[in-house]
Amino acid sequence: MDILTVNVGGSSVRLSLFNEQGEAVVSEHLADGNVPAQAQELLARMVSSGAANVAMCHRVVHGGTAYTQPCLLDDAVEQAIRAHASLAPLHNPAALAWIAACRRLYPEATQVAVFDTCLYGDLPAIAARYAVPEAVSVKRLGFHGFAHRSMLAHVASVDPNYADARVISLQLGSGASVTASKGGWVVDTSMGYTPLEGLMMNTRCGDVDAGFVLHLLRDRGMTAEAVDRLLSEQSGLQGVSGRSGDLETLVAIDGDQAKLAVAMYCYR
Repeated sequence: MDILTVNVGGSSVRLSLFNEQGEAVVSEHLADGNVPAQAQELLARMVSSGAANVAMCHRVVHGGTAYTQPCLLDDAVEQAIRAHASLAPLHNPAALAWIAACRRLYPEATQVAVFDTCLYGDLPAIAARYAVPEAVSVKRLGFHGFAHRSMLAHVASVDPNYADARVISLQLGSGASVTASKGGWVVDTSMGYTPLEGLMMNTRCGDVDAGFVLHLLRDRGMTAEAVDRLLSEQSGLQGVSGRSGDLETLVAIDGDQAKLAVAMYCYR
């Protein structure tokens, strides 16, 4: 059976079809994460062997604590992804749109959800817990699990002492995160309950003082929705530079704010 992977990122979508030998036979990279008008034509071109002979595997960033392992997609799983959309606003809504399109166009195909939190299920409590009362506590879930797992697999393939190796892995894309592990066991990661935490990113703020969020709500009169947009879509490289959220673009710009944005990104 062939496998079509639907990888919805923070700013783009990658579609790849793998054969039974695990080889990628065709790939598409869409700069826009939304489902294009020609989705049916695009998917039909990629799934030339017929939907009955393909499994469609959807990367999902946030499924909450109940969904951290791959599972068959059904209405209950979709509802859980939808319920956590506000915690991953750049990812979950787009993933749901692609899931709906694939289920609608290929109802007989096997549809699977795989979750970005897959690597962090055993994150130790000392790293997973926030310093707040138990009654309101949430768990740090971690994200970019597939990217970090792939990097760790590569280290394991080249390092004969991997069982004792301490590894720092970094995922640097539209979203950015760092994970610390020992012998393949994750001990800490920079992202938390949502993909906002941690490193400075293209349009996401990364770590900020919680009091700053309260200031925006209480003293600036901003709504929760406006703060969400500010921190998710208008901050990071984009917010500091005022020009672009793309690191390569900013490196080429001769301007103080662009230089500051790049310096902050590297420093963090």
